[in-house]
Amino acid sequence: MIAAGIAFGREKPGESAKRVDTFVQQLLGDFEERFGSVSCYELVGIPYEEEEWSEKWQAMNMRDRCLHFVRFVVERWLELAGR
Repeated sequence: MIAAGIAFGREKPGESAKRVDTFVQQLLGDFEERFGSVSCYELVGIPYEEEEWSEKWQAMNMRDRCLHFVRFVVERWLELAGR
C-alpha cells in the first residue's frame, strides 16, 4: 500500500489523505470479496513461523497461486486508477 500512498497520497503535510484511503479500502475490499481474505496465511495455508515454510511453499506450487493474487491486484489497481 506504500505504492498507493506514493501515487495518490498527500503532497504537503495537512492535506487530506482521503483519496489514498478510499483507493486502498476499495482495493482491499475487492480482493477480500474475490478471495475471501487478505491474510497470506488464510490464502495459502502456510504459516511463516514454520521453519520449513519455503519448502512447503515450493512443494505446493504456491508461486502460481500467488501470481494469481498479484495479477488480480495489478489489474484491479489499473481499473481503479483509471477512474
